[in-house]
Amino acid sequence: MPLFAQEAKTVGTVSPNLVEFRIPLEQPANATWDWNRAETPDNDGEYTWQVAVSNGSSRYAFGFYLYKLPGSKPAHGDLHALFKAGQASVFKENTEGSGDMVQNAKVSVSTENDRIVLRIADAGLIHTIFAGRPESATVNTRAIGSNFEVVKIEYHN
Repeated sequence: MPLFAQEAKTVGTVSPNLVEFRIPLEQPANATWDWNRAETPDNDGEYTWQVAVSNGSSRYAFGFYLYKLPGSKPAHGDLHALFKAGQASVFKENTEGSGDMVQNAKVSVSTENDRIVLRIADAGLIHTIFAGRPESATVNTRAIGSNFEVVKIEYHN
């Protein structure tokens, strides 16, 4: 299997009505993806593409998450099938450092040009997360491998 070059870095842009983070994939988007793998412990996160942002005293995380639920059967397919098996969510970290899901918060996840694209199109949610105009975001990925990246945020008015 040929190696997939990951030269590109994550790009994050914020405008009043749209947030987009484009995260490079570790393998081509049209590859076959496996999940609920036998080697993954139950309740463990198998796939994560997450952006975390501090805004004043609050910290938010949003992205795509797939956890292996107990009793899950191994599965494989394209990225769209993987997306259907997981969830796209927004979390607000509490004082203990764990996240409470933000109800009715919508994040869309898609692929374009071998990148995962995370989008928020709710102006109120964008204001809540980005009102303080943080300079950077932390991007955590877990797929074939794990990656941690600090990304400069570009703002467009």
